[in-house]
Amino acid sequence: PWVLDNFAWLFVIAADVFLILSLYLALGRYGRIRLGGDDARPEFRNFSWIAMMFSAGMGIGLIFYGVGEPVAHYLSPPPGSGARPRTEGAASAAMQYSFFHWTLTPWAIYGIAG
Repeated sequence: PWVLDNFAWLFVIAADVFLILSLYLALGRYGRIRLGGDDARPEFRNFSWIAMMFSAGMGIGLIFYGVGEPVAHYLSPPPGSGARPRTEGAASAAMQYSFFHWTLTPWAIYGIAG
């Protein structure tokens, strides 16, 4: 709890830095680098590739934790959220943490660290 109480802001900022760096790399000049040889062609279309990445990265986790994580945070709010269990504040904190865990930030971390 001490680390979360004192450094929770650092985790959020670090995730945001990963997101900004990912966007910079994808949308900047590095995003135009062709992977493979000069005549390499993509094996899959964009939609198919995105669907495979989504399924591999989120698949069962999103199906199970899509409901389980907000409920768990609602019943036992994360340290540092300042919310009491089973209150409107706990519901708000639960959704905030769930959106943080299941939107663009984890993909940015996977892309940079992976």
